[in-house]
Amino acid sequence: MSNASLVLRLCLSPTLIGAASVVARRWGPAAGGWVAALPLTSGPVVLVLALERGARFAADACVGIVLAIAALAGYVLVYCLTSRRFGWPACGALACAVYLASLWPLGRVAASLAAAFALACATVLGTRRLLPRDPAPHASGRAPAWDIPLRMAIAGALVWGLARISGVVGPRVSGLLAPFPVAVTIMSTFTHRHEGAAAAREFLASLLTGLVSFAVFFLAVGALLPALGVARAFVAATLGTLATHAAVWRLAGREAVA
Repeated sequence: MSNASLVLRLCLSPTLIGAASVVARRWGPAAGGWVAALPLTSGPVVLVLALERGARFAADACVGIVLAIAALAGYVLVYCLTSRRFGWPACGALACAVYLASLWPLGRVAASLAAAFALACATVLGTRRLLPRDPAPHASGRAPAWDIPLRMAIAGALVWGLARISGVVGPRVSGLLAPFPVAVTIMSTFTHRHEGAAAAREFLASLLTGLVSFAVFFLAVGALLPALGVARAFVAATLGTLATHAAVWRLAGREAVA
């Protein structure tokens, strides 16, 4: 295991997940969802794959990650709909079950990176129209001090574990597993428990909108990695993702005002 891989697995992703949690606590669930939509965990996973298994393996994994956005959209929809009737344990379990059930058909899709990107964007836009709207403000509560360290620990374990099994399951399945919503589940269920179901839906709706820029990141990495190499491909993808995130944030804000 290289020093760079060790740092990525044990430090980078947990730090970013912790930052998203702090943002949610300070500025509200919508801001937390917006930050969480960035490739905080899956990005480091693909970087580790590129460093340890080569550019082609990592580029193939990007196709699986982009396809998995459809499963993430299903996760968000199921959690938001069920949260109107059930508590956070049932909502989290049902949403995770839908995500896992979606992986089997998605894993059988022989799609190119561009086709996977088109499917992901269409799924995100379609799911947004189905989400329930909450005009009433959510009730706030006090979250325990230990929840952010727990989120960070799980994020680190996810990056490390997925990198370890990638050589066994192959690039496409590695990509499908990379966005598994462990951190999102923790953030949404804790928000649901301490701030109410409407706050959890607000977090997830913002997360869903931000998945467009998530898809842009892996489209860029998958397309540029074989030709440009690791450093330039990830720098270009990061810049493109941040620009997309800012543009979509402004559009979403205008829609909310209208």
